[in-house]
Amino acid sequence: MRIIKIAINNYKSIGEEKNILYPEKSVSVIIGKNESGKSNLLDCLSTLNFRSVNKLNAHKNKMNNENPLIEVTVEFSDAELSGFHHDFDKKSVFIFEEGKLPQIQGGLADFIAEKIKPIQEYFRAFIQGLSNISNDTKKNLTAFFGSDFDTNISRQTQNISSTRSLLSSAQIDATIKNEASTQLDIYEQYVLHLDAILPIFFKFDEKDFAASYTIDEINKNANNKSIINSFFKSAGIDLNSIVKACSSSDGGEKQFYQEEIEQKLELLSESFSQFYQKEKVYIKINFETNRFHLLIATTRRSLYITERSNGLRWYLNLYIQLKEQNLLDKNVVLLLDEPGVYLHIDAQAKLVELLNDFGTKNQILYTTHSPFMIDSTYLSNIRLVCNENGFTSIFNSVSDLKVPESSKEEVLSPLCKALGFSAKYNIGPSYDKQNIIVEGITDYYYLKGVMHLLGIDPQKQPYIIPSIGVSNINQIASILLGWGFDFKILTDFDEAAYREYERLTCIGLESGKEVFNVATKEFDLTSMISSPMVIEDIFSSDDKVKFDCGQKTLTAKHFLELSMDKEIKLDEESLEKIKAILFALNIIK
Repeated sequence: MRIIKIAINNYKSIGEEKNILYPEKSVSVIIGKNESGKSNLLDCLSTLNFRSVNKLNAHKNKMNNENPLIEVTVEFSDAELSGFHHDFDKKSVFIFEEGKLPQIQGGLADFIAEKIKPIQEYFRAFIQGLSNISNDTKKNLTAFFGSDFDTNISRQTQNISSTRSLLSSAQIDATIKNEASTQLDIYEQYVLHLDAILPIFFKFDEKDFAASYTIDEINKNANNKSIINSFFKSAGIDLNSIVKACSSSDGGEKQFYQEEIEQKLELLSESFSQFYQKEKVYIKINFETNRFHLLIATTRRSLYITERSNGLRWYLNLYIQLKEQNLLDKNVVLLLDEPGVYLHIDAQAKLVELLNDFGTKNQILYTTHSPFMIDSTYLSNIRLVCNENGFTSIFNSVSDLKVPESSKEEVLSPLCKALGFSAKYNIGPSYDKQNIIVEGITDYYYLKGVMHLLGIDPQKQPYIIPSIGVSNINQIASILLGWGFDFKILTDFDEAAYREYERLTCIGLESGKEVFNVATKEFDLTSMISSPMVIEDIFSSDDKVKFDCGQKTLTAKHFLELSMDKEIKLDEESLEKIKAILFALNIIK
């Protein structure tokens, strides 16, 4: 059961407009400035429970004083439908209100009316017809089967068990008993299958292990929700066993507890390895007097857990928390608020890979400010939130957002940096000016430099957006198209630029209209391979010597600095090529 739509009404900063989130089937990345409502969105989801009465009014929107109402639309897979042995509409809606179990609409509601309701009516009449059971039992079960079917799985299984006990003990004709048992088995099958596929929102709290722990630390924090306590609980290890294994003065007793713990860790290691699926993992404890060390081995050599990779520790952390709450085999929707915030850049990029990997099995929603937590190859999974007049607005695509000017720089910053253009160099794109996308930062420096050199008023200069390489230009162009910005593209005149030009034509851009190259010629593959030209080639050999620093980016930056200070003069050969480019881009007339 995959969540495909969430309509959030009046929860904290979220009102009744621009309040719909369409999650990706795998990973959704939520970006936005501080206080925009990113955390409120995750908090709302973490509050929802498909299996119990929901408490929402404590989080009502203070701006309009309205109570929350949440609608979650889900979609069944073909395999999930086959588990019901029935084909019904794949989409269903769960409505969450204060003090109520979720109300069900859509395909699942139709299935309940057609298949489950008749079984309920059968048992209500059946139980009312029994004469040799207590009045309380009759009253309770009659009320249960007479009420609307709900997703309180605990209550369902409890009453199924009570009914089964009744069937086994009551004096009932064998044929009638067999028929009732069959009906109860079918009813239970529906309940158990629904329990298996109903989503569970799980907000993951990142914690980290220490390499070693003292018994005093364990005893002092026995009741805390620490990761080491969760670890022992998930392994079925009693803290008293740890104390005995470290501190017992009886050698035989100490050995007994150490061996017992080792056996449980073997089972935990086996289970975690199946969850991790990267390699076989062995979790071990090295006991000393009043202290123990936590070790991980993936080969013959054991290392302290703190010496293992961030990825392995992240997976172990997640596994332990899921196992502790009996969620390993459940349909978990994982929620993470600013994951990896304390990790270095490379570790954040690795965490994105881990999330994408885990997202093949479970839906994930995470918030971030970091450009290194955004995978620029999956722009479709980015969701943006802004705060407009005190209300959170949700935007489901980077191409359907007109960001408020007050929020533009901070909201777009992580996305821009991930794609390769930075607020450091511009806070655009701009609605009022033309935007020009170039291949990289050196192109940015040269284009800014020649405009200064030619005396073009800075207020009339276009915004220049540097990409990270030519192959990212089409992604930036797609965003600007969706946002409705005017822009042009300037590339080199080489094979890579031609390949990118082919991608740009697929989104409707044309040579001579939106796409240009530094040679100011048509995009022709043969010519671009045989006679390539990069932006540095617009300068004559004599001019290049005037600003050459021996390194590509430094040379371009030095040219910009000289141009801004009017300390360089170019010859006619360079100026002719420069003016041809600026004319093509409509920067000069």
